[in-house]
Amino acid sequence: MVYLRIQCLFLPILAFLLSACRPDKHADSIIAEAQQLLDSNPDSALVVLDDIKENKTDWPRSQQMRYELVYAQAQNKAFVNFTTDSIALELVDYYNQHGNSNDQMMAYYLLGCTYRDLGSAPKALESYRNAVEKSDTTDEECDLRQLLLIHSQMAYVYGSICAIEYEEASINEALKLASKINDEKLNNILEDRKCHILLSKNKFNECIQLTNSRRQSYIKCGEYYNANKICVFNVKAYLALEKYDSTLFYIQHYVKIFKNDISKRTIIGGRDASFILLGKYHLAIGNPDSALYYYQKISIPNREIGIRTNVYKGLSESYRMLSKPDSAYKYLAMHTQLMNELYDKTVAEASINAKHLYDYSIEQKIAKQKSMEASIAKIHLLLALSSIIVLLALLQYIKYRKLLAQKEVIDLRIAHNLAMNALRYADIQLNILKKQKDNIERLLTEETIKSSLYNEELTQISNEISTKSSEINQLKKKIAHLEKLIEPNKHLDMQEQLLQSEAVYLFRKSLTSIGYNINNEHWSKLHYTINHLFPNFEKMINKDGKLSSTDMRLCMLVKAQFAPSEIEYIMKMKHSYASNARKRLHNSIFGYPGSGEEFDNKILFIK
Repeated sequence: MVYLRIQCLFLPILAFLLSACRPDKHADSIIAEAQQLLDSNPDSALVVLDDIKENKTDWPRSQQMRYELVYAQAQNKAFVNFTTDSIALELVDYYNQHGNSNDQMMAYYLLGCTYRDLGSAPKALESYRNAVEKSDTTDEECDLRQLLLIHSQMAYVYGSICAIEYEEASINEALKLASKINDEKLNNILEDRKCHILLSKNKFNECIQLTNSRRQSYIKCGEYYNANKICVFNVKAYLALEKYDSTLFYIQHYVKIFKNDISKRTIIGGRDASFILLGKYHLAIGNPDSALYYYQKISIPNREIGIRTNVYKGLSESYRMLSKPDSAYKYLAMHTQLMNELYDKTVAEASINAKHLYDYSIEQKIAKQKSMEASIAKIHLLLALSSIIVLLALLQYIKYRKLLAQKEVIDLRIAHNLAMNALRYADIQLNILKKQKDNIERLLTEETIKSSLYNEELTQISNEISTKSSEINQLKKKIAHLEKLIEPNKHLDMQEQLLQSEAVYLFRKSLTSIGYNINNEHWSKLHYTINHLFPNFEKMINKDGKLSSTDMRLCMLVKAQFAPSEIEYIMKMKHSYASNARKRLHNSIFGYPGSGEEFDNKILFIK
């Protein structure tokens, strides 16, 4: 009887537990439906999943985790930013124990996307690498397309922290997979990204070659929109190579993409980009009126900072070439202000990335498990940290090096001047004491009876002379030491003196003052100033005496840190003269080919 009673009580409880753990078949069908919508319509997938969200607490653990996995995929594909890593970490923990390799790969991928949205590049990269490690490419069921997306996202994160070499390597891995699964759409996206990387690395000819190949592929497929859109890489590459006919040819193709574009945002952004390119082109060929026309067609207010900096710079250069210094200065000041804002933003972002990297390195030290694979991942992350730290240090160095150098030289010179003044004062006192001694000795000679008073005074003065002589010797040693410290900064100090000299000021004045012309007297003054401050300058650049007066003047302006466009304006030369002349002079003076920038650096550091 007791057994029957216990049985009667136990059976309903067991039935309840069994029903509670039973999967919801309707939910399974909804999740499967949402999964089918992920690629084509992720927003609809989110709507479908939200309809059954309230019921998930009644589902078994496996069904809950499947729901969360598909929901996170839909969020990611719908560009909904993740705000916390709690769900993603839960997915990783669950599928590491219960899922297959594809599930584990997807869980780590979503964790990487989460850290990407949270701004933690190191954690994102580690998660993506874990996702790659979970993939089993030997298995026929391996989701190669997902693996492709993982490498693509790794490339994106590497690009965000300016690790271009790693970005390129990730894109190459993704391209291999795209070719293997014959995914033409993703292949095109990745190849286009590679064009951007080549342009960033100043590999202009390689960029042109790949871009032309990509255009032909698009044209074969009838994708004329993309064929014209990719022309922007050729435009920028040919501009850098100063091949202006080709530049114009591809600009004309690029502007065609806006005729059939249905996206208003894309139309406006693309047209602005084309106007900027046209403006740069006309400036490059010495046509400031046309350049000004295109820059003025761009609506500046509320545009992104990159557009505005380009427009302000273009307007400033156009007005300068049109001999309108007031307008040129106005837009130059606006461009400078924006560049400072951009610099501060870059430094801030670099600081955040560096902090994330530092925080992550601390977490890694605390971690209990350290396998060989984790060590390799840590090496990659440390390399990324080094890149960020170097970038940050470089930015800070560029901004503050001049100030710090000046302060050091000024402090040393103040100390030197004080020591020199003390030496002069000591010399004056010594001369006075010597005169006093001479007078007393004369008086003692004249007196028949030598006064003890005079003798005491003479002894005292002699002692003072000895002390003062010792003091002078110490001051001379101190001055010699200070001069040794000053010597390494002498060149910098001389360069600063040159930039602040009257001769350079007069040349600067000619850039902003209408009707102010440079004459032979100005050139003579600049020549004298440079030779006075840098005695070896003319000997170094004109060893054989064959340098023309025009080339000599160009070298002096480079030494005075005038920009190529300013040099052309001062010397009344055609556009691009300074650029070509600097390359030619590099070969002539230094004996081997070099760029204009290399020539400037070498001239700048001649003492």
